[in-house]
Amino acid sequence: MKLFGFTKALFFFIFITELLLQSFIFLKIYDNKIISLFYNPYCNQAYWNLNKNSDFKSYFNNEIIYHPLLSLVRKKNKIPLAKNEKVSADNINNEKKIIFFGSSFIDHKIFKKKLIKNKINNKNYALSSYGLDQILLSYQLTSERHKEQFIIFGFLIEDLDRVIFNKRNYPKIKFKYQNKKFVMSNTPITEIKEPFNFDFYLYKFIRNFYFLLNNDFDHKRSVCFSNFKKQFFEYYTNEILQGSKINNQKIIFITFNFLDEVKTNKLNWRHEFILETLKQNKIINIDTKKILKRDSKLNNTQIEKYFNNKDFHLSNKGFELVVKEIVKTIEQYK
Repeated sequence: MKLFGFTKALFFFIFITELLLQSFIFLKIYDNKIISLFYNPYCNQAYWNLNKNSDFKSYFNNEIIYHPLLSLVRKKNKIPLAKNEKVSADNINNEKKIIFFGSSFIDHKIFKKKLIKNKINNKNYALSSYGLDQILLSYQLTSERHKEQFIIFGFLIEDLDRVIFNKRNYPKIKFKYQNKKFVMSNTPITEIKEPFNFDFYLYKFIRNFYFLLNNDFDHKRSVCFSNFKKQFFEYYTNEILQGSKINNQKIIFITFNFLDEVKTNKLNWRHEFILETLKQNKIINIDTKKILKRDSKLNNTQIEKYFNNKDFHLSNKGFELVVKEIVKTIEQYK
């Protein structure tokens, strides 16, 4: 009888707890940190479906507009709508420039100011929140415009994880591996009203908490879909190398990390794999983690000084080091 009573009480507790969780999710009585208790933002599409910062239209303004393949682009860049769209003579610029592709670090206002300060003539296709898939596609759509130029790809190491999602802060393209090749899906990009996310939240919480407990409460330690992510990065580098040969371009990669990754002496599996792949393909890489740590040691400066607290990207000091390294690398490359 006691066992029966305990079992009954346990089921009642589970039922009430789950009912409350379902109600909170349905009524959106949560913030994004709460959602991370149930889902891993590096693995689970549900995290981004429930994310409160995912209003697609809020990104549109006088500068940023809709693009059916890339989701969002800067109006001034006039990016073609399809890969097979011919580049007009008006769009081909033979003026020597450094061409940038990437995500938030390359799109950052401090970085752009440093380029101007150092008199670097450039064109920048980067946009915040881009994944490696969008970075690759933006290059493929515009590469013919920039023959015989320096092309620099700058991205956060974790941008690799974005390739498994069809929606992050906003709906995006997604590559699938079919018949031994990568093909685009989720195009054209449309704002899709996500259905109600029905799940067993108590189970998701226990499973996720168990993972965090065993991984120093760091979601980034997950190796979910790692084989696909690695395979895509190899595809990403191969496509860029092929495009650079066709258009006689010189390629440089810049890899970025957030503060927590720079402070540790270890490399996470993404960083380790990316660096090894670039080395095997003989691609010049500006590894900002190495640069920041070297300068920190040389000048006895706390590593935190190279980052800003507002958006967790680099500070004036950090971006200044990166831009100087770009100038130095290009001079050696010539």
